[in-house]
Amino acid sequence: MKKLKALIIILLLLITGCQQQMPKDQLLVEDAEEWINAQGYDKALESLKKAIELNPRNVKAYMLLGDVYYFQSNVIMFRMQVLNLAFKYGRRLRYATAKELDFATPTEEILLSGMSSYQKALDLLNEGLVEPTVEDTYLNYELGWGYMAMDDITNAKKYFQSSIKDGKDRWDVKSAERYILYLEQKAIDQKNQEILEKAKKELQEKKKRQIKK
Repeated sequence: MKKLKALIIILLLLITGCQQQMPKDQLLVEDAEEWINAQGYDKALESLKKAIELNPRNVKAYMLLGDVYYFQSNVIMFRMQVLNLAFKYGRRLRYATAKELDFATPTEEILLSGMSSYQKALDLLNEGLVEPTVEDTYLNYELGWGYMAMDDITNAKKYFQSSIKDGKDRWDVKSAERYILYLEQKAIDQKNQEILEKAKKELQEKKKRQIKK
């Protein structure tokens, strides 16, 4: 029994020692992860902002900050709707109904904060001066979603393409490829709609001129 107690005390001392050695910003990041899992986003934001104040080069803190903002900006509902359309129609987006195309609109200010956080983490990784605790493929993937939510097809494609360039065996590669096809079709459909609207306007103006004569 005495040996068991002594062993427990030693283990407790080792755990305490490890906690003391861990930087405070990392402890705050771990605290934030627990709050995120419990959907306590306000508390998570508080911990992450403190972590970044202590260490402005904490990549994971920026990544998690982006995650929290995405949760709060309604972008998750948007993503679910796009997922359904991308896999249901693919290149045949024109067959989607008006109701299906009525996406949830993310709160732009919060969404932009999330994208800014992801971009900061990506910039730090690209500098190569920090420990890569986060994959750049994930950050590119999330930035692709952010630009898609803002209807910025060019940048959405760019970041999705960056997310798959070095990850042919990753689970999300086929998904990103499908979203790129979806975006390309959306761009075509938007262009066709613009041409149609222009033709309608020209026809209406022609009829007006004929009536005046």
